Amino acid sequence: MILYEQALTLLKGVAPSHPPAVETVDLAHAVGRIAAGARLSPEAAPPFDNSAMDGFALRASDTNGASASSPLELEVVSTLAAGDAAAVSEPHRRAAVEIMTGAPLPTWTDAVVKLEEVSSLDSPRRIRLTREVAAKENVRFRGEDFAQGDAVVESGTRIAPRHVLALATLGIARLDVRRAVEIVIIPTGRELVPHDAATLPKASIRNSTRPFLEAALTRFGARVRSFPIVGDDAGEVAAAIRRALDEHADLIITTGAVSVGKFDVVQPALHRLDARVHFHRVAIRPGKPLLFAELGSTVLFGLPGNPLATVVGTRFFVEPYLRVARGESAETPIRARLKAAARKPSGLRCFFKAALEVSPNGAEVTVLPGQASFMVRPLLHANAWAVLPESGDTVDAGTVVDVFPLQGDA
Repeated sequence: MILYEQALTLLKGVAPSHPPAVETVDLAHAVGRIAAGARLSPEAAPPFDNSAMDGFALRASDTNGASASSPLELEVVSTLAAGDAAAVSEPHRRAAVEIMTGAPLPTWTDAVVKLEEVSSLDSPRRIRLTREVAAKENVRFRGEDFAQGDAVVESGTRIAPRHVLALATLGIARLDVRRAVEIVIIPTGRELVPHDAATLPKASIRNSTRPFLEAALTRFGARVRSFPIVGDDAGEVAAAIRRALDEHADLIITTGAVSVGKFDVVQPALHRLDARVHFHRVAIRPGKPLLFAELGSTVLFGLPGNPLATVVGTRFFVEPYLRVARGESAETPIRARLKAAARKPSGLRCFFKAALEVSPNGAEVTVLPGQASFMVRPLLHANAWAVLPESGDTVDAGTVVDVFPLQGDA
């Protein structure tokens, strides 16, 4: 049995050897995908100096001395709307150009006064100013948002709608992303029946972890499919794993049959397939029997069958592996104080269902009752995982611990 940090180091060391392939997609299909390389701005944005307001473009120096007691008048020599590309010749007198938001700034002007700050006069058309206007006022300058060559998306970024907006602004219509990881789930155990079974045969339980894994890992950006339930037979499990390999799975997850009992057949099945087992049994709760192995270009996680052991194995082993394989940065925990002392088994790192509260005084977390690995109901009342260290059988109130959201970023 190894410590959690040792197990995490091992799987993070393996992950870079199995990066998903790169594919190019339209921006509409890029959200949730992982950028396979950095994208730099090919141009400046805004692409030209333009007005930030409806008003009048002018030379700031032409307004020197304007005040309420000594107003100043400027002749309006032209009008520019957004989309107008025509140049306005520089007059040899004090003057202004009526301008709409987004219209290009005439090259001889350097400021815009807002429409509501002037009085309009006719014959000839002019405006009256009652204050001086500062240079650069109400102007959006070329390259003020993005300069040419600025980083828009870093490699390993999970693309969100805000990235799509930035990329589209700069004319980038397609993006290199990591292909979605192909995951196959192999549920094991003769006690299992499909999760949609209306009635339960005697001594049977529903395969609730299959739809959980499909939902959680699809949300995390993978393509997931499940094989039929396999019985407690090493040959059958080996055959199912071999089929997943033949179908080019990137990652295989088995559920159940991963401990050391008579009917725990995953490890014997892997032995038949000459798998390289990196670790089996980790000093954690729930999920101690967890296993991690490589079979050529495919990796396999053997997750314990109890529902919360499967959930913890997914959240704190499979997801960190996927982050590294796809080039993402590691997740950073929240640091929170325990509101009350929490009991735990000594020597095990515990991932406990918890309630996190954040206030102006900081973050506080409460370990919830009902931490047994078969208990699903307490998960419905949790919003976080409190991670308690290996040492001791009690963590005192006020101790600062790592806390993670129930689900990883997606």
